[in-house]
Amino acid sequence: MEKISFVLDDGKTSASFYVLDRAVLGGRDYLLVTDTAPEEEEAEAGVPAGGSGAASAADEEEGIVLVLKDTADAASDEAAYEIVEDDDELSAVCALFKDTIEELGIDTGL
Repeated sequence: MEKISFVLDDGKTSASFYVLDRAVLGGRDYLLVTDTAPEEEEAEAGVPAGGSGAASAADEEEGIVLVLKDTADAASDEAAYEIVEDDDELSAVCALFKDTIEELGIDTGL
């Protein structure tokens, strides 16, 4: 799974996300991302699916899942991603990510 880092608006802070899926809608690129490593990545790294067997606060926390849209001009060499907040746009993009959302058991709340 690809892990990407974004530089935030302040130009100093960064945030890293795992890319779950990619799609194009209306000529714009969209990413479905999460801040937590998917379970299959942990399994590949040798961590059992159930963890160490001892429950911890980290085991009980769920990561966030976001839909990001590239808002950069087509002529730009760099992408500029923003969180999709419009409900209509989010519904349309989530339809494109339907298989991934269902496979991972993500509750979209839509």
